[in-house]
Amino acid sequence: MDNVLRTILRADGKRRVLIVQRNDGRYSFKEESSFDSPFGKRWAALPPHATICDTIERAESEAYATIDWLIAIK
Repeated sequence: MDNVLRTILRADGKRRVLIVQRNDGRYSFKEESSFDSPFGKRWAALPPHATICDTIERAESEAYATIDWLIAIK
């Protein structure tokens, strides 16, 4: 299981990006979308990105260069 190191939340709270350290020690990011369920707010993974990086800074930079709503706020 990946270790979440940073979370970037979209202003409306409906999307987020997780900057993670993978089990192999490398870094990546995951985008998720929120939805309401009978058990409260839940998060669902969006299609994965193929980025695998050697530093957390590089993974975050790749997220800001790849995900539309992050590009818009950069």
